[in-house]
Amino acid sequence: MSRRCTICGLLVLLTLVAAPAARGAEFGIVPGSLGLRMLDHAGLPDNRAGAHPDRFLVDFTLNSAGTGTGLRDLTFEFPPGVAGNPSAAPICTRQAYDEEGHCLPETQVGELKETTEIGGAEESLPIYNIEPPPGQLAMFGAKALAKIPFTVGVRPSDYGLTLAASELTQAPSVESHLELWGVPADHVTEGEPLPRRPFMTTPTRCGPLSVTLHVRSWQVDAPWLSATADSAPLEGCKSLPFEPHMALDLSNPVADAPTGMQANLTFPEYNDPDSVVGSQAKSVSIRMPEGVSVSPSGAVGLSACTDAEFGLGLEGEARCPSSSKVGTVLVESPQSPKPFSGNVYLGQERPNERFRLLIDAAGPGLEIKLDGVLHMDPATGQATANLDTLPQFPLTRLTLNIDGGPQGLLATPLRCGSSTATAAFVPYGGGSSVESTAPVTIGGATAGSPCPANAPFAPEVVAGSTNLRAGQSTAFSLTLRRKSGEQLPDRLSLELPPGLSPAPGSVDLCGDAGVGVGDCPAASRVGAAVAEIGSGPNPATLKGNAYLTGPYRGAPYGVVLAFDAALGPFDLGTVVTRATIEIDPLTARATLRTDSLPDAFEGVPLRFRTIGLDLDKPGFLHNPTSCAPSSVKATIRAKEGASSVTTSPFALKGCDSLGFRPAFSMELKGRSSLRPHGRPAMLISARLPHHNTNLRGVKISLPKLLRFDTAGLNQICARSDALNSRCPKGSRIGTGEARTPLAKKKLEGPIFVVQPEGDGPPDLWANVNGLGVQLDIRSKTSSSHGKTAIALENMPDVPISAFTMHLDGGADGVLSLRSGLCANGHMKSILAPAIAEGQDGAYQQSQVHVAAKPDCGGASSRRSRRHAAHRIASQ
Repeated sequence: MSRRCTICGLLVLLTLVAAPAARGAEFGIVPGSLGLRMLDHAGLPDNRAGAHPDRFLVDFTLNSAGTGTGLRDLTFEFPPGVAGNPSAAPICTRQAYDEEGHCLPETQVGELKETTEIGGAEESLPIYNIEPPPGQLAMFGAKALAKIPFTVGVRPSDYGLTLAASELTQAPSVESHLELWGVPADHVTEGEPLPRRPFMTTPTRCGPLSVTLHVRSWQVDAPWLSATADSAPLEGCKSLPFEPHMALDLSNPVADAPTGMQANLTFPEYNDPDSVVGSQAKSVSIRMPEGVSVSPSGAVGLSACTDAEFGLGLEGEARCPSSSKVGTVLVESPQSPKPFSGNVYLGQERPNERFRLLIDAAGPGLEIKLDGVLHMDPATGQATANLDTLPQFPLTRLTLNIDGGPQGLLATPLRCGSSTATAAFVPYGGGSSVESTAPVTIGGATAGSPCPANAPFAPEVVAGSTNLRAGQSTAFSLTLRRKSGEQLPDRLSLELPPGLSPAPGSVDLCGDAGVGVGDCPAASRVGAAVAEIGSGPNPATLKGNAYLTGPYRGAPYGVVLAFDAALGPFDLGTVVTRATIEIDPLTARATLRTDSLPDAFEGVPLRFRTIGLDLDKPGFLHNPTSCAPSSVKATIRAKEGASSVTTSPFALKGCDSLGFRPAFSMELKGRSSLRPHGRPAMLISARLPHHNTNLRGVKISLPKLLRFDTAGLNQICARSDALNSRCPKGSRIGTGEARTPLAKKKLEGPIFVVQPEGDGPPDLWANVNGLGVQLDIRSKTSSSHGKTAIALENMPDVPISAFTMHLDGGADGVLSLRSGLCANGHMKSILAPAIAEGQDGAYQQSQVHVAAKPDCGGASSRRSRRHAAHRIASQ
């Protein structure tokens, strides 16, 4: 017997008009008269779950005597799960029932027994399995003084069967008994012999069954009257067989690709009329093969169907927009000769249910609407489809199809190989759940290609300035691309070309409160960000911005990449990735290093295909002033451990149009030390005009009257300590200062005497820093023909507007005067030759005037002494 949905319930009915009754009698259902009984062949109760009782009895009595009216309409609501199979008995044609007034004996499926009001006689009327009109699930009929057809429907709220009769003839009756047969062949003694097939089946859940009767009289504006009764509890649910099975196929079983999915759920039929049926499935959870997830690109272009449009639990066809359709469904049931078919829609999200699946399948006289959820593991993105409330309705097959193609809602794993899908079925009867597995094989990224031991990883990086003029403000663009089937990028390290200098000091910073969620003020924006995510030829695009932050992970500055994660009808919020901006102390070369890129967000695997960054804030970046060829270096590490290093050539033009006019000054300080053998302090300053080429180096020869002497120092910093910024205090001889757009405030720090690489005079190293930015400016000292020279070499190609070296004087000073500074009562004219080199190769030679204010004993000095004495006397 093919499983046909249980059209259960016949109705009984009927009205009473009749003999006079006591004044004041009202039409209605006699209290306590409604009942539901299941009996075996011996007439004993048969309360087994999933059984085919010999007789399924519904009893009720109406009070109509003396009311002046009778029964007009009757509706009987059977408990959910009561099932039947209309194909267990032949069909009586509509013509035979309507015109000829009789049906063949073998079409009988029960009988209607009535005890009449007049004389108390009992009349038994056969109930036939009648050919239903088009679009109706089934129909039963009895015939007394007139035909009594019962329409059979399924309630959309709980999928229980409803039998209804209307416009009934007022026939006098006292009691009514509706009897449906569990196995019609056991009762039919006339006509053609019937095969023994079950017709009626009890639910597969235990506990009492509630039945409800609604009646309405012929009285004008008569209200509906209702009564509910419970049967004896059903037993034995947990011992029912339960053997569902799942088969699952992917439409595009290659790695890292959009795919469709077909899950075929089958439920065995149990046609033995003397045994019980298998339990109906209450829920099923389909865990996709490992790595199968929601594809971000699949959500683009979709809309969501609202609950009102879908009409869950309501009659009528779903009115979901076509743009919300994501698949199809097919349902087969023993209650219908034809399958139910329909669509799967993407539902409007609810709290904790972002990706809902609304399933609508229509068939003769019935529309099945199911509410499912596609759940993603928040860590891995692995998808699981949950149908938590299947109808108490006999199913033999449920086939769920999720559309494939380039915009498929699902994506295959990144890696090829064998995997398994698992369906967990939970029975209505409360027994143990059952799992069914289906093997799935994922091939190479290209159909027919072998499955490699390790996926390739060769991302492409293209980067460069948008303005190729040396020394000018520019934007910088970076694009990283990953091919389908390659390993996912995990971290990106981007070394900007030497001299491509950021100016963090010109930008407000994003505060700590907004960093984690990407909620940063517009004033902290330094550029635009874009990402393409997902599998297949049409990845989804996420747009966003880059914001500058304060110190992060030991670096002086950081960057927040905040992407607006809007995918079709879903607003997932903001995907945030952080990075550091490190400044090399020696070269000032800037390096951007990202944190680990997120694998998934809100359970949706991101699968970055393209990452683009445009640092376009005016004035934030300046090109180098050297036109020597260089490159952008990108190091990308994959999630699986592979690494790739790529470079993009970087070349500028226009260096010959840059000016180079640095200005230098020197001053000896410490009036009491400006004498022979004194140890004065010295200030050496360099200033560079805006839009000039940056200073690469300068060599200043000290006047011969100055001697560089470190013999009095307590310590000289070992070179190894200097390289690790661990010079002792005893090797400190002064202070350096620098002004640069790398920081809002000036950089300052100590100058140390450092052991040279070989023999010869020691080096002078200045470690200037501020707000986390540090520059190491190194200089060498040399001596020739009794003259000492200080040479700053390999200075970073950054716009340093001013640099000052302040060498201490006094007992710890390293400079001493061989002779006095005065001649004939005036200070001598002291010049220091300077040779400067620009980053573009330009040279400048100049003579730097050494300023000082010695006491030369002249008229001016005497006037100064008199003024000082006068000030002291007046105090």
